[in-house]
Amino acid sequence: MRQRICTLKAMLHLLAIFSLTWVTTANYCPGGAYLYQDQCYIQAYSGKSSFDHQLGQPICELMGGRLAQPGNALENQIAANIGGPRAHLGVRRFNGTWRYADGTTLTYQKWANGTADDGKNCAAYSSGGGDSSWYPVDCMEQIPSICTFPSRTLFECPAGWSYNRFTDFCYYAPPSDFSVIGTITMEDAELRCQRMNANLVSIHSEAENDFVFDLVGLAFQRGNYLDSCVSEGPRYVIGYNGTEGEPEAQWTDGSPMIVKLTRVLGAHSYGISYACKADHGSVWLPSYQGDMFGGYICKIKPTAPFHPKPAVNHEKRTI
Repeated sequence: MRQRICTLKAMLHLLAIFSLTWVTTANYCPGGAYLYQDQCYIQAYSGKSSFDHQLGQPICELMGGRLAQPGNALENQIAANIGGPRAHLGVRRFNGTWRYADGTTLTYQKWANGTADDGKNCAAYSSGGGDSSWYPVDCMEQIPSICTFPSRTLFECPAGWSYNRFTDFCYYAPPSDFSVIGTITMEDAELRCQRMNANLVSIHSEAENDFVFDLVGLAFQRGNYLDSCVSEGPRYVIGYNGTEGEPEAQWTDGSPMIVKLTRVLGAHSYGISYACKADHGSVWLPSYQGDMFGGYICKIKPTAPFHPKPAVNHEKRTI
């Protein structure tokens, strides 16, 4: 009997080790991206679905990846299927020679017959016939873009933060005890986020903007605030760091400025107010040097492992 108990304990110990190994090595793709081996494939989206080649690249970089650079026939077919009938890939012409967009030499190519010398400088799929062939296109042509990025190890957010599976980021909007007048500057809010190894939130699509607005709405419900939409109203500051009178700006986390969801450019900073949503929609409200905010939203990559359902690997799927 004692031997059977020892054997059972040993089996449970091995099972625990196996489970831990599975959790730390399992991969997944956020936001419905397609998983193949250790790469995720997805069509870029940031408020719209079509971009020129130059803008498609930084949108892919926001996901920690790049425009698709197929290295073999299967990778090429997967990317083409995701892109639909026409989509940019990470191939362009440098000084007359076709290379991957990062400047490295092509290890695979699939040009439609006689098209590689057509004179245009970017490459796209045009798979209406289902053959995943490449065609030269104008780099400024507005078509979808296909991104690839490394699959994620399974993570979750710190306690009190909210996870967005489409962006694969965690967000935090603490409830604030304030009335009409705010109590914190943008600079102080950024420091508070940095103390949590985060930054003020950057927003890169209308869908992410809606998520942040809803998060602020929940914070309003938990806090003590005056439900009114006035110029000094209860705004939560975002990480839009601008210069007064200048249309250009940057996010405090260093990510590229893809969308500007405001009617007024050239402000020092911007805030969002759930109380103003009914009157003005989900737009960023301008603020100026020294203006005070009632709250703030931080954004960070997930950090702690959790135990989800197994990831589905499509490697054996028939394309």
